[in-house]
Amino acid sequence: MSEETDDTTSTMGFGAALRELEGIVAELESDELDVDRLADRVARAGELVRTCRARLDAAEFAVDEVLRRDGDD
Repeated sequence: MSEETDDTTSTMGFGAALRELEGIVAELESDELDVDRLADRVARAGELVRTCRARLDAAEFAVDEVLRRDGDD
């Protein structure tokens, strides 16, 4: 799995962020995660959660706008 930075997190799509997040969760649930990497993986998971939430919020806003616009017709 690739280690991406904050810069790429802001441009990655929902699907890519979710897949990476699922991979990190699997790592955290396994007994094989190196303790030295634990904090980094948890921090990365937090970044990905924020990215997913932002994408969902944007989609919700766009849907609301369409529905509001269609309701005015």
